[in-house]
Amino acid sequence: MMEITFAGEVARRFGAKHRFAVTTPNEAIRALCQLLPGFRAFLTSAHEKGIFFQIITSNQEEGITYDDLELGCQSFTLVPVITGNFFGLFGGSGGGFLSILAGIALVAFAMTGFGFVTFGGIGTISAGIQTATMALGLGLLFTGVASLFAPGAPTGSKNIREGRDADDAVSGGAAPVAANGQPIPLLFGEYLVSRMPVISSYIKDNEGFYMGLVSEGDIEGFASGGAKENLYLDGLIAKNSVLSNVELTDGTQTSKVITNVDSAGFSISVNAPFNPQGGDYDDNDNSVANSQVTRTFTQAEADFVRVRLSVGPCFQSRTRSNKDGSEQNYRDYTEKDGSGGADNPTHMVIRIFDGDGNLRHDKDDLIFELQTSTKLHEYEFDISGFPTPISIQVTRVDRRGPRGPVTDTGKTSQRQYSWTKGPVQWVSADVRWAEKLVYPFSSLLALRFRAGEFSRFPQVQVRLKGLKLPTINSSLQVKYAYSNNPAYVLLALLTDPRYGAGQRVYTIDGVQHIQAGIRMRDIDLASFKRAAKYCNKHKIEFNGYVNRDSDALELFRGIASTFQAQMIYAGGFITLVLDEEVTNDDDIRIYSSANTIGDSSGDSAASHFSYEGSARRARSTAVEVSYIEPAEFYKERKTLIEDAELIDRYGYNLTNVRALGCTNEDQARRMGRYTLASNTLSTDTVSFKVGPDGAMLIPGDICLILDPLKTGLVSGGRIKGTTSSTILTDRPLTNTDYSGSCFVYVYGQSGVAKKYPVTSVSTTGVISIAGSFGSDRPTTMDMWGIVKEEPNQQSRKNPMYRVQSVKEEGDGTYSVIGIKYDKAKFPFVNGGDSTTLKSGNYSRSFSASRKLTVNPAKISFSLRTPD
Repeated sequence: MMEITFAGEVARRFGAKHRFAVTTPNEAIRALCQLLPGFRAFLTSAHEKGIFFQIITSNQEEGITYDDLELGCQSFTLVPVITGNFFGLFGGSGGGFLSILAGIALVAFAMTGFGFVTFGGIGTISAGIQTATMALGLGLLFTGVASLFAPGAPTGSKNIREGRDADDAVSGGAAPVAANGQPIPLLFGEYLVSRMPVISSYIKDNEGFYMGLVSEGDIEGFASGGAKENLYLDGLIAKNSVLSNVELTDGTQTSKVITNVDSAGFSISVNAPFNPQGGDYDDNDNSVANSQVTRTFTQAEADFVRVRLSVGPCFQSRTRSNKDGSEQNYRDYTEKDGSGGADNPTHMVIRIFDGDGNLRHDKDDLIFELQTSTKLHEYEFDISGFPTPISIQVTRVDRRGPRGPVTDTGKTSQRQYSWTKGPVQWVSADVRWAEKLVYPFSSLLALRFRAGEFSRFPQVQVRLKGLKLPTINSSLQVKYAYSNNPAYVLLALLTDPRYGAGQRVYTIDGVQHIQAGIRMRDIDLASFKRAAKYCNKHKIEFNGYVNRDSDALELFRGIASTFQAQMIYAGGFITLVLDEEVTNDDDIRIYSSANTIGDSSGDSAASHFSYEGSARRARSTAVEVSYIEPAEFYKERKTLIEDAELIDRYGYNLTNVRALGCTNEDQARRMGRYTLASNTLSTDTVSFKVGPDGAMLIPGDICLILDPLKTGLVSGGRIKGTTSSTILTDRPLTNTDYSGSCFVYVYGQSGVAKKYPVTSVSTTGVISIAGSFGSDRPTTMDMWGIVKEEPNQQSRKNPMYRVQSVKEEGDGTYSVIGIKYDKAKFPFVNGGDSTTLKSGNYSRSFSASRKLTVNPAKISFSLRTPD
């Protein structure tokens, strides 16, 4: 745990003491930039105000240099230094110019890893990404790969594979029997597990045995109510009268803990009937073959197979009648006394063949002569060491049906004889292994139940709370606990060495091996903590069962899309960037022709910014979202979000989206509103080029683009001078009405953006504000920008843009691409179904001379049938 102390202006603005679970000043600055609003903007622009910094650590009391930012320490103090106090600072021989650090460089090293020639380069973004990608082995080229708007969300388009791989992994079903190479499922949040891989399922002595692999461990356990309320057999809640034993391991076991079920086995459901062949008893039709059924399995190293036959009644009945009444009893089917008997009792033969075709077991003595009701018979065979495939052949060899009734009449009594033969059914074959397997670090569910309740082996379903995940506290310490927060689900998948992309260290024959992967130290924990808070605030959860192979990157992006996030790799860390509303003006960056680089073809403002827009048909006016409904036994349901005004404007454009891990309709509808608003309001992109300060931009930053061709007026530049309530700009201003909701954005003394209401504007370049700047008065050569804003709706001509990607060009310049940011989206997304989307004024008018296709007062039509 590192203790961080701020001094001077930094302490006044951001607090004097902070504690985080970090090891180096570089990691600490990165965390502070993520968690303290305005801190990153303050550091980035502090040098323009003549403010630099010295960092004093527990190891170096005389101040560190840029080369020491990655050295571990237990504490450090950030001291602001005013220009002019560089040399001989604090009096030590190690003090001086090299221990004075620029805030912009601290941000560059901590957040982006770009660096500058002035302060010592550490590699370009492309080189940094390439190095990290080779080390991690996952191709994490996140920056610029996807937009901020629900990247990786599965869609219903047949021609687009976006998110489909992740959708299959979370929503698809697994094989009912565990096979070699099948992935171990992962249970996140609370979910009904219905198709877990079956380790063992067999029936013995009319009792069913089942063991399934629930998930990689360790998991929380049963949902509220325990086993009696969360365990289902064939879709019906399992009664205590049916169950004789239930065991659930949480996945932390390293030795055998389930003893009531053999550790490996499976049941082959057959349900094949056997009817007697050859006609009636008195017939002699030998041309019809005996009823015979064969089943084969290929599982190697099996030790036992148990064949279960359901045999109907087979007996002889004798009824004796005289003057005193009648008496009935049951006898062997072949009994001859008085009746002459019958020679064809139910007779079954079971044969076992190995993979070479050799007959290994021949049980031909299964003759049933006195059975008055249907009974279940089980026969077990030792098959250990047999080559596969192994075949089980069951044959009914008794010919013809039962003998007809016989009557024997005496002087004083009469005897009636009759024969009964019922059907035979091969119910199942159960294969088992003798080994006692442990299945360490895996959650197992084991059951014993009365098999007579079911005609086949039942489907087992259980509602559980899933994996314990790495969670982050306010000090950025990682602790493992149950959670269904999607930010922590993503963190687990990125870093876990068993089921995720984490780095794995293991030892074989005394030699340590390292499998490349993502370590927790490669994660920007502060950004994940911020994302987790966002999910908690908006009640976004991830409850799902990942039980199929999936492309890792597709799955990561799909889960990030559930809370509107994008993954980027910057500064040596994997970071989450949220598409959320900007509520603090400090986080806005001002760009105009005064601080961007124009096209080489000219120096006019026209060459500084270029735009691209989306087609009208690509703008969603209705969104259908698929989600899982727990109240309907976890079936898929759909909910529809529509906007009548948008439909009138653009037509009916339906987008289908699947909300991964969503088990709540409100969450699904929020995702639908987000998709609708993003596709409608974020309709264009801007691209521009900047100098070295572009290295400070990362995806997610908000930029105010002051382009005269877009705004229709001169709206941005640099400051020539200021008074307590006016700004003198570097250029004449447009002669127009600035009354109303006009604001001027400037960078104050603290180096962060501030906005002030405008009272008047002079064409000579003077802007007057309401009130005064006070102590935060801007200085000469700072940026300014004037915009007209509405309370809940962004002006179409004065748009803000959210940075999507930043690319270094190699010549000291950076190309930036941004997507239109409209603050009207967020009240609609977060406000529930009662809010309306404010997408700007719109009306449709028709000429009075236009002939309407339909007369609203009278409609007539006729039907014509083709010849």
